[in-house]
Parts: sequence; C-alpha cells; structure tokens
Amino acid sequence: FQNLDSDLDIDYLSANQVQVTLAGPSKVIEKITPDQRRVLLNFNDVDPGQVVYEKSQFDFDLPARIKIHKVFPQQISATVVKIKTIEITVRPRLINNLPSGLYVSEIRTVPQKMKLIMRHNKDIKEGFLQTDPIDLSYLTKGRNVMDIGVAVPANTRLEKVSLDKVTVTVIVKEKK
Repeated sequence: FQNLDSDLDIDYLSANQVQVTLAGPSKVIEKITPDQRRVLLNFNDVDPGQVVYEKSQFDFDLPARIKIHKVFPQQISATVVKIKTIEITVRPRLINNLPSGLYVSEIRTVPQKMKLIMRHNKDIKEGFLQTDPIDLSYLTKGRNVMDIGVAVPANTRLEKVSLDKVTVTVIVKEKK
C-alpha cells in the first residue's frame, strides 16, 4: 500500500495476490527483483469505507522494456477503516502455585506497556494485555527470566509486529 494515512488501516482486501503475465526480453524478466514483483495501490486521499481499484490504477514497478500482457484479477476492492493506537499495560498471567516453601517477591515486565492498534470505535474491556500463561509450579528459587508471548485481543494488533513478546522476570524467595 502507498500513502495510507496513519489513522487508517485496511480491514479487508479482495485479493492478496495478482497474477501478471509479462512480455519482454527474457534476460530482463529473469532479473526482476521481489520488490518489483508487487502491485502497489495508492491510498492517497482515501476516506474510510469501500475503495475499488481497477487494473489501470495498479502501480507496477517494472523495467522500461517489460510490458504487461495480462492481469488477474482486474479489480481489487479494499475496506478502509479508521483506527486508533492506545498504550496499554502488560500484565503477566500466572497459573498454578509455586512449590511449597516459596513465594514471589517481585515481578518485572519489560516493556511494561505496548502500543495496540484497533478500530477507532472499539475499546479493550480489561484495560490491559496479558502474557501467555506462566506456570509458577516450574519456577525455582532465585531469578527466573523468560521471554513470553502477549495475548492480543481479536481485531487488534501490536504497533510493532516484531515486538510480540515481553521479558518477564519473577524473583522467587524462600519463606522464613
């Protein structure tokens, strides 16, 4: 996608792939890079709602000597929705019990907050995100550090897809 405003997102796209038949010198076709093998749709000045792109509006970044022979589908429709980004606390989800004689003295989560993207008209009921379950019965005395996934509610996503885990440190001590 090109030029999609930061407060908009694509909720639906009628085609994730476009089949294109090319004509031109085989040596030039063989050198087409993966970046050149995509169709760009320009979302400049688009409002929320249904948008339809005809084949003539598809933007191909191909070498000059290459001609497009055939394109399928010849039309792509998209549903554009208004979105918002919220900063939300991440809490570890603890299950089961520690072994006898131990207690949790401290829990740290890094990062403590994450940015969540959702439709403009939606809210999160809980007001926080939970990690995947952490089974206390497997923890030992001392410092327990783990990278663990974050449970993301349906129809939302994290702002940084690469940051789908947090580091949780659980300090476990012996009861006196």
